[in-house]
Amino acid sequence: MSIINYPAQVDFDSEKWSLLGAAELRDASADLINLTAKGSSDWWRTPKGSQPLDNVNARTGPTLTLAVDDGEANWTAGVWMQCGMDESMGKGATDERQLKPAPRRLARFKQAALFVHAGETIGEPSTSWTKAGVEFDEGRENVGCVVANPYSDWSTAPSKPSVGLSKQNWLYVQVTRHGPDLSVSIAYSEAVQQASELPLRPQASELVQIREIRGFVQPATFQDEASCEASGQKWRVGVMTCGPLSQATQSTFAKFSFESSSSSTRCDVRLACDDNGDQERIEDRTEEHSDVTQPNLSECPYPRSEAMVNAAPSAIAASGQSASSGASKRHHRLKAFNAAKLAGLHNLPTMACGLNHKDYM
Repeated sequence: MSIINYPAQVDFDSEKWSLLGAAELRDASADLINLTAKGSSDWWRTPKGSQPLDNVNARTGPTLTLAVDDGEANWTAGVWMQCGMDESMGKGATDERQLKPAPRRLARFKQAALFVHAGETIGEPSTSWTKAGVEFDEGRENVGCVVANPYSDWSTAPSKPSVGLSKQNWLYVQVTRHGPDLSVSIAYSEAVQQASELPLRPQASELVQIREIRGFVQPATFQDEASCEASGQKWRVGVMTCGPLSQATQSTFAKFSFESSSSSTRCDVRLACDDNGDQERIEDRTEEHSDVTQPNLSECPYPRSEAMVNAAPSAIAASGQSASSGASKRHHRLKAFNAAKLAGLHNLPTMACGLNHKDYM
């Protein structure tokens, strides 16, 4: 499996992007792109009996995305956006900003979003996707997030400043993946004075989390390496615009960034024990990616139980395996973690933050 490396900012005029769906791209530059969805389009899924839309599986909103390996278990993507809230391109109009506001029913649900689609199985798209951004509803602009896993779960709140096209403010949306989980954060730009002026990437202190998505994807069963490799699929991460009641929806996106902190060794456990039962880092198979940052147990993001951490070495040592040879290390680690589970250490991340999400048993 190869790891796809992207720079912090991915230019919109790069060949790395893939466009899917009926859309028009205009004014593509390194920093900015205009994306116009043609015809009624949406991403929305409902079960049988749902009201007012029953048994819907809409996947027609055009997306402009990058391919990301499923093995990239820890990454952050972010983008600035504005969305046109007027109705479709009229006769003689070349830009949505030239049009008068349309009836609310037509402009309703127009949206611009950062979009994440969790890969595919063989011949079948994944049912897990999320879109987070700005949407026009009930006569006002809202910031919201839809998580489909498998059905659309929608959360929304009023947008503080207007982030429509030709406005002075922009909305920044950031999605961060941590193994099977996603978190969504937003920020607003300061009012820009000129249309050509683009906002700077927000500081971490300026971001506000609006959604935490636990179990967006299910961790694969920790088996042999071949099974783990076979389960890897390309995710799609990028931008999307759509309007289910509109003839066209135009959105502008600026300064898309993607940063990964994953390792290519997604099937390798990063924590084992030495012959004395003490914890040690396992760093085999990381040589070919020298930029890999090894996990720091002192910075574990999960709640830590000292009793569990202190019990870990003895439980692992009870497996009676030696990690001295490279050939036996993998077998040793499997036995060690099975022993830890038998000892009641079911919450493995509290014991070993170095595990990738594919390594959970």
